[in-house]
Amino acid sequence: MNLKLLRTFEAVARNGSFTRAANELRRSQATVSSQISVLEQQLSVQLIERTSRRVSMTLAGQELATALGQAFRLIDDGLEKVRDQSGARRGRIIIACVPSLSSVLLPRMLAAYRLEDGVTRIDMEELSSTEMIDALIADQIDFGIGPCIEPPPQEIAFAASLDEPLCILLFKSQAQRNASGISFAMLATLPLITLSGSVLLQRQLEETAKARGLQLRSQSEVRHVQTAIAMVQAGVGAAIVPRLALPTVLGSSLLALPIIDPVMIRRIGILTRRGAALRPTAARLARHVQGSLARQSFTQSLNTVAL
Repeated sequence: MNLKLLRTFEAVARNGSFTRAANELRRSQATVSSQISVLEQQLSVQLIERTSRRVSMTLAGQELATALGQAFRLIDDGLEKVRDQSGARRGRIIIACVPSLSSVLLPRMLAAYRLEDGVTRIDMEELSSTEMIDALIADQIDFGIGPCIEPPPQEIAFAASLDEPLCILLFKSQAQRNASGISFAMLATLPLITLSGSVLLQRQLEETAKARGLQLRSQSEVRHVQTAIAMVQAGVGAAIVPRLALPTVLGSSLLALPIIDPVMIRRIGILTRRGAALRPTAARLARHVQGSLARQSFTQSLNTVAL
């Protein structure tokens, strides 16, 4: 049995998507689909039920996915013991994450990962997307979590996991009644608080404003989302924040609305050094993070946030 076919199936089952599995494996979606078909032919059993909207496992597929998940963890553990570096990174993973993800979502993802691996030390650097790319090129981190410029730099590989909406955080009294979103034109009328560490977000906002002949009014610029939320609560202005950066519960007087007309998103995923294979424990953590990101869902508007 071809191990590559089994790896491909395990990635599809874990991600629940051919597209996300293809991004993770850095193969085309057509190649992934073809490899699954070959595996089903070799086993003479259907593993995946394909519909136009989703991918679901058959009973045989569920059993195989569970067995492969356990088997690959054992293989990775064995490879780690044999191939692990003898220097400072033995038994240690160093990751980087953009600040807008590190304070809310990342801790929960790492806590869930600890149920699988309670031994490996995980160190985390809070870096902007530009700093993250520099750290990867210098081999200072194993992988990064966040957005990436398109196309990525030649030295960087980017596996996207989800498209995250950008939101405006403001007082409920500032929003139209029963509003499900806020237009970019309306943004131009508000005193805004922006995130200095989100370089790609700032660039996206500036390019969209220029294309629409609008001028955004930046009242303040801060680095951390918690500071931006405090500024909104103090009445300084309205904050533009990525959806996943919002805390689990907002103040009762605040409302977060997605930016629409046009819909504003940022693409989040895993950044690695192109051509450099991750060590097995780092690869396992990267797969866990990518799967967790892919499972996120978003509501249209919120004054309490359920992630």
